[in-house]
Amino acid sequence: MVSPSPPMLANYPVDWKVVGGTARVTLTPYSLHPDEEWTTDNGDFCILTDSGSRTVRVDWTLTEQGNDEVYRGVLDVPVLGPQDAFALYRDLIARIGDDEGEDADDS
Repeated sequence: MVSPSPPMLANYPVDWKVVGGTARVTLTPYSLHPDEEWTTDNGDFCILTDSGSRTVRVDWTLTEQGNDEVYRGVLDVPVLGPQDAFALYRDLIARIGDDEGEDADDS
């Protein structure tokens, strides 16, 4: 698993790092509401697996400010079939370029 340091923006609600062979993703949104989907503006991360993996096990922990309860769970997330890393990289660069162009149009 590759772990480049992602550029972090002040107060950005997604942070991740690799600890041993595990990816640790920390989400700190301002608020979460029942039955509402929470998303970020970007595809924040991808996890690369060996070619035999069909799922990635996700252990999650949820805490709430002002509440001493800790909620935990486990889920298995299906992985996509083999992907062309260079094609994914080209797509990412193209989207970053498109986003920068949109920002320029807003001024």
